[in-house]
Amino acid sequence: MREYLEEEEEEEEEEEEEEEEEEEEEEEEEEEEEEEEEEEEEENEEENEEEEEEEEDTADNDNVKYRNEKANT
Repeated sequence: MREYLEEEEEEEEEEEEEEEEEEEEEEEEEEEEEEEEEEEEEENEEENEEEEEEEEDTADNDNVKYRNEKANT
C-alpha cells in the first residue's frame, strides 16, 4: 500500500511539473508574440513617418515649381 501511495504521489508531482512547464512555454510564446507585434507596430510607424516626409517633400517641391512658373510668367 505504501508503494502505491508513493507511486501516486510521484505521478502527481510529475503531472504538476509538466503543467508548470506547459504554462511557462505558453507564457514565453505569448511574450514572443507581443514582442513581434510591437516590432511590427514600430516598423509601421516608421514607414508611415517616411511616407509623410515624402509627401511633405513632394508638396514642397510642387510649391516651388508653382512659384517658379508663376515668377516666369
